[in-house]
Amino acid sequence: MKREKMAKKEAKRRDELNNKQQLKNKQPADKGKAGASKEKKATKEDKMAAADMLEADLNIPPELKEIIDDSDDDLPLRFNDPEELMEIFSTLEEKNLFLIKRCQDSEQQLESQKQHEKEMKERMNKQINILKGNESTNMNRINKVILEKDALVGITEDSEGKSLDPVTQ
Repeated sequence: MKREKMAKKEAKRRDELNNKQQLKNKQPADKGKAGASKEKKATKEDKMAAADMLEADLNIPPELKEIIDDSDDDLPLRFNDPEELMEIFSTLEEKNLFLIKRCQDSEQQLESQKQHEKEMKERMNKQINILKGNESTNMNRINKVILEKDALVGITEDSEGKSLDPVTQ
């Protein structure tokens, strides 16, 4: 139902625009300056009327209409010379390339440091395992020496129960 109403409104608007266009085309072409001025006014008025009708159909909120109607003509152009813009783009491109290169170098350094750390951990773990192995070997030797000492102490005691070991005397 809404679509039908909108289609009817659109058709009516087109008919009105066509009628205005036909009236404009029927007017004589050679009117002089005064006729041309009136014709330009009529064209502007036709455009304004068409725009108003379109806006009414679209139900544009006043805030948006204000933004649409706001003219950007009063803003100065930042770049007047195309070469100036190209120079700025070139400079930015060089800076970006420099930053990309720095980033790649940093990533490469980081990878190198990670690899160095990994190798150092492996070496340290090997050394720790070697030292642990030496520790257990040394503990076994110490225990063996203690047993041999205890055995010798038992042999060196004389019949009176005195030890010949100078440390225990």
